[in-house]
Amino acid sequence: LALAATADVCWTVPAWSGGLTGSTNPAELTITGDTTLTATFTQEEYTLTLNVVGEGEVTHEPIQPTYHYGDVVTLTATADPGWTFSAWSGGLTGSTNPAELTITGDTIITATFITHQVYLPIIMRLPISPRPGEAVD
Repeated sequence: LALAATADVCWTVPAWSGGLTGSTNPAELTITGDTTLTATFTQEEYTLTLNVVGEGEVTHEPIQPTYHYGDVVTLTATADPGWTFSAWSGGLTGSTNPAELTITGDTIITATFITHQVYLPIIMRLPISPRPGEAVD
């Protein structure tokens, strides 16, 4: 008997147990009597890598070592003093903060922080010396 198991998106090919062992798929099974067969599928796991450019930090919730397809992760960028969160790049784009990410595979995200740029006018008062014969108001 030829057996083939088809995994849904983000699930692995099964491990067989009972009358058949291993993970060969499709598999051949010779039946010589009553037989119980189990196909065990495993959900694939994905990593989330967070990088920072500039000075700040990124927190995420939930915190897990791996995620499954469709998991939703909330990312929050917090700038250090003198810095401002600018944008997300990689597996998430835009500047919404906090932002939600739906896991669809291994994901790398970078949060970019930029320094504050403050422009201050400089006002200088210089002493005015009158020309000879002129009065100073």
